[in-house]
Amino acid sequence: MLDRDDVAYCVYCYALKYGDCDSAITMINEGIIDLDKTYGEYNDTILMITCTYCNASEVVTALLDNGNIHIDHISSDRYTALILAIETQHDDIVMRMISMGNTRPDFITDNGKTPLMYACTYRQLKVAHALLDTGNAIPFYTSKFGNSAMSIAQSMNLYSIVAALELYIE
Repeated sequence: MLDRDDVAYCVYCYALKYGDCDSAITMINEGIIDLDKTYGEYNDTILMITCTYCNASEVVTALLDNGNIHIDHISSDRYTALILAIETQHDDIVMRMISMGNTRPDFITDNGKTPLMYACTYRQLKVAHALLDTGNAIPFYTSKFGNSAMSIAQSMNLYSIVAALELYIE
């Protein structure tokens, strides 16, 4: 039997899936969605789930504006909202998260990738520079697959990131 929170979660996800951002935002603002609860097999927060929807920037903004959200939560499959937002290329949301702090730019996933590596993989120059500017990114970490932010940036011809990373060498 589903409890109230599970039903609310299903309705929320349905609204996101079909682009009904207004309903999702109403559920957040009226406290229908429990922002502290984790959902699904990976124990994702509502922020993490919302970041996976490409059309949900305004909903993510509403969650961040709420102020009672756990930006730095790590799911059981070792992802964070920051990484999920980078993957779905929500640059404006990523920049907002970075400016709020608590985003863990030094985090390493199970596959050995850092947020900086994800930003380079998805060619997000502004995000990569912002991560480096935090001073907490790990520019020279090498994943278990042998990749680093530098090797990814070089292979993607992201010259401004290569130049920024070279400053860390000096």
